[in-house]
Amino acid sequence: LPKYRGAAPLNWPILDGEKETGLCVAEITAKLDGGDIFYCKKIPLTAAADSAQLSGELSQLGKAALKELLARLLRGETLPRIVQNEAAASYARKLQKEDGAVTWQDSAETIDRKIRGLKPWPGAFLMFENQPLVLLEAEALPGGEGHDPGVLLEIRNDGSAVFQTGQGSLRIMRLKPAGRKAMSAADFVRGRRLQPGDTLEKP
Repeated sequence: LPKYRGAAPLNWPILDGEKETGLCVAEITAKLDGGDIFYCKKIPLTAAADSAQLSGELSQLGKAALKELLARLLRGETLPRIVQNEAAASYARKLQKEDGAVTWQDSAETIDRKIRGLKPWPGAFLMFENQPLVLLEAEALPGGEGHDPGVLLEIRNDGSAVFQTGQGSLRIMRLKPAGRKAMSAADFVRGRRLQPGDTLEKP
């Protein structure tokens, strides 16, 4: 606080590419998440951080913070108050299913952030054969320009597959086709007999 007030404070820092996030204990007031702050701790957001993992980490930090604050109150201490800077406030709106939609025209970094920032719901998905193809694990790679978005660039022995995006390339490790179990990206493209140079689906 005061950044990312609202319904989805775990997700939007990752989606926006922030380098850090954190946890605050604040007074409940009529203004959404706008009360004075009693406790605040920042943590770094790594390039691999996802919202599901972050939820568990911040939950543990929250438990420790409440224990510390309650212990101080029991000792008769007065908790310091930090008034929030309204000029720095931002809003983390509630997520919608359509927030997970991506296309090959998006940058690899944007798709990667959506995969990490929208776990477990709504998830990042491409439309394939008129069905959502959920991307479970991927990483953005530099380079790869010179091909149309959606072109398969490489099938790797580790089970991943690399695709061209609107900017950069995306190495997909795991995905989930509609109505099927999660699988490696390599198994998915091989099952459709795709070779480097083929397009998964035309834009």
